Amino acid sequence: MVNEKGEVIGVMKSSLVATKSVEDVPQNINFAIKSDHLLKLIQKYPEVSKAVTKVNPKAKPNFQKAVETAVKATVRLEIKDD
Repeated sequence: MVNEKGEVIGVMKSSLVATKSVEDVPQNINFAIKSDHLLKLIQKYPEVSKAVTKVNPKAKPNFQKAVETAVKATVRLEIKDD
């Protein structure tokens, strides 16, 4: 999750998914972890910390640029229990 300046404000953790027992689940309900927790983890790994792009706090909000930056930096991790 990013704000209009392209700053990470949260990381998506999970979504509600319909199951056999609960079929009527509202759509677009997601859960996120605050970026503060992510920053603490990143700071433990200097090689990752160096790769983090700093955002200019004086920069004007630019929604389109924020979206483009977020898309380039986004990966999907899917963990399945077998």
